Amino acid sequence: MSLLELLPEFISEIKEMRVIMSVEDNFLTGKGDNLDLAVKSVFKDQFINTATEAGVKRYEDMLGIAARASEGLDVRKFRLFVRFNEKLPYTVPKLKEQLAALCGDDGYSVTLDAVKFNLIVRIALKSKGMADEVGAMLERMVPLNMNIDLDLMYNQHLTVGKFTHGFLSKYTQKGIREEVLR
Repeated sequence: MSLLELLPEFISEIKEMRVIMSVEDNFLTGKGDNLDLAVKSVFKDQFINTATEAGVKRYEDMLGIAARASEGLDVRKFRLFVRFNEKLPYTVPKLKEQLAALCGDDGYSVTLDAVKFNLIVRIALKSKGMADEVGAMLERMVPLNMNIDLDLMYNQHLTVGKFTHGFLSKYTQKGIREEVLR
């Protein structure tokens, strides 16, 4: 028996009521999506850090962001964090706050040469997959008369010197310079 049959005739003729009763019937008979799962998914999608694939896609559509096929969900969430955390005024302390939120307190360095109009930003190797998004954020935040010098914090002798030659032998020279060594 359908729930629609239980309604008075004048109510059952309303299109919205037919749709509502159809959804309720599917839920009660187990044919439709699990309502509890759908409610949990909607709740998760309210927050970027817990959003599902569908929730992240919805945010990207709202902001006009085109995700690349090769990007994982974490990189896409990172891009959303960047967009939502951009607020005026654009000052060096605000920039540092943004970078700390995205890359961690020790995941970046910022040097401003106000005389030459240069902003030098280095991000840690652990965040190198997000360098493009940090660059896009800098393009939006930094005034047009400033030159942006964005690069990675490559491994230096201080970092590499802690490891034995045996450990380092499994890396190429480029790998020693550009990979997170563990």
